[in-house]
Amino acid sequence: MNKLYTVFLSLMMVGTMSAQVDVTLEVDMNNQTVDDMLGVHIAGNFGATNPSYTEWNPGNNPDPIVLTDDDLDGVYSVTLQLVPGTYEFKYVNGNDWPMAEDVPNACRYNPTGDANRYLTIGQEAITYRVCYSECADCGMEAVRFRVDMTQYPNPIPPVGVHVAGTFQLPQVFTPDQNPMEDYDEDGIWDLLFTYNPGDYEEIPTSFEYKYIVGNQWFNPSENAITSDCGTQDGGNRVVELTSPSTITPNFCYDSCNLCVAASNITFQVDMSNIDSPDGAYIAGVFQGWSGNGSPMNDIGGGLYEMVFPLQPGVYEYKFLNGPNGWENVPSECAFNQNRQILVEEGIDQIITYCFEQCGDQCVVDPDPEDITFRVDMSNVDMISADGIYVMGVFTEPLWQAGAIVMSDADNDMIYEATVTVSGSAEFQYKYTNGDPYPDGSIDGAVEEIGDFETLGCGVPNGIGGFNRIYTRDGSGAVLDIVCYNFCTALCEVSVNEIEERIRFTAYPNPADEDINVTFEDIATVQSIQLMNQLGKELIFISGNNISADCNMDISHLPSGVYTLRVNTSQGDVAKLIIKK
Repeated sequence: MNKLYTVFLSLMMVGTMSAQVDVTLEVDMNNQTVDDMLGVHIAGNFGATNPSYTEWNPGNNPDPIVLTDDDLDGVYSVTLQLVPGTYEFKYVNGNDWPMAEDVPNACRYNPTGDANRYLTIGQEAITYRVCYSECADCGMEAVRFRVDMTQYPNPIPPVGVHVAGTFQLPQVFTPDQNPMEDYDEDGIWDLLFTYNPGDYEEIPTSFEYKYIVGNQWFNPSENAITSDCGTQDGGNRVVELTSPSTITPNFCYDSCNLCVAASNITFQVDMSNIDSPDGAYIAGVFQGWSGNGSPMNDIGGGLYEMVFPLQPGVYEYKFLNGPNGWENVPSECAFNQNRQILVEEGIDQIITYCFEQCGDQCVVDPDPEDITFRVDMSNVDMISADGIYVMGVFTEPLWQAGAIVMSDADNDMIYEATVTVSGSAEFQYKYTNGDPYPDGSIDGAVEEIGDFETLGCGVPNGIGGFNRIYTRDGSGAVLDIVCYNFCTALCEVSVNEIEERIRFTAYPNPADEDINVTFEDIATVQSIQLMNQLGKELIFISGNNISADCNMDISHLPSGVYTLRVNTSQGDVAKLIIKK
């Protein structure tokens, strides 16, 4: 027996009868045989709008809702005047309950409860059309996206929650195109998306997608999706289209599991090893990587702490010295240049680290010392007229903005610079062929592109590239001469030959609207990712959507430097992309 929602509706309707809007309900009955005598009816909870209508009684009403086929095209319709709100109903091929349609799970009001359709009415007139006993119009298919936001630690913004993915046309992963709704305010956000399979280049068998808090990629979006419910290497969720009406699990936001009671994770950082006049901050995937969004509490003795309620999963994060002083996490405890924590169900944790160290007890940093950097540029086809630079965590400001110009006094193509380095024993750096910060903006195209992790002298930088690494002892050092893009003094190949080995190009660069990615051979290409400087994935294209000439729309992204990473069966290669 269908439940009645008269209490809910009576509260909703009080004082709003003047705000009725036209709602046209259409059902295509061409896949059914309609009895001309019995006709097509609706049973639902429309009673508060029409007092003479008996709710959930399809035919025996003083004033039943009867649909008519005025055009004799098999499509039956009726227009009702309804006040804004959410309604439940069913179509009935006849005038009694045994003749009611079987509503698929994907378009039920409650997929685990009553088998009724639902429709949310706003302030504008609408037309709702479906095929009888289906979730979309005849010939169309439907996917219902569902995400549980009950454990999300921050307030949902006024623009709500959106979903973006490969289901969108004409441009995939558009963040503001498909808003979701929490129509019953239970914390589960929904979107019933209908589509014509023939509109796609190939009939889709699955969709990749992500949920977004807000409607822009720079708002928090999911970062912790794994292969348990996503792509092979994680990143995007995947829904297999096994029927014309598909429904996704209502997994917890940024998780491959149903929401459970969150575990309280206490993050502590010891800042006693450095000057920290602005205090300590924390940023991570659990708060949108906002550098100034989470100031930690000073609990004395140089310790700062903050508690986050987190769902089970793996999370990346970093501490900051003040709102802008991102720490340099030592390589022995770093993952994508970040710290990482495993949160288990029902287990609270207290995590303590010394700032920029791997232990919970601070070790005194080595004394400041002079380090002489040396790079052989003889393997580079063209030396930039702007000069050769070294940059790293030791420059002031860090990296590009504080890059130091090097010199070649004896014209032997070996450039040098001596820099006083203080702070942590381990530091990261790299060379650039040209000014990496011209006119006050980052030029990522001039940086080294060598895979220093594979070559043995560096680590991934977390945004698709690699940094060199060195551990100092406080006694001063003259570093070994290395070739540009390599870890040794043996200059094996030129930059042009490296580009040839990568075997893909991305143009124009810098770009305003689109990036064209072309491949000489796509046989080994598994996916393409575009990431921001924090390593957050913004665009993902899976292997089955990759052609020899791909187009990537970046018009919605803010100006800045991004990393384009191509994942292949032989390894990953990357280029820096500049959005004007």
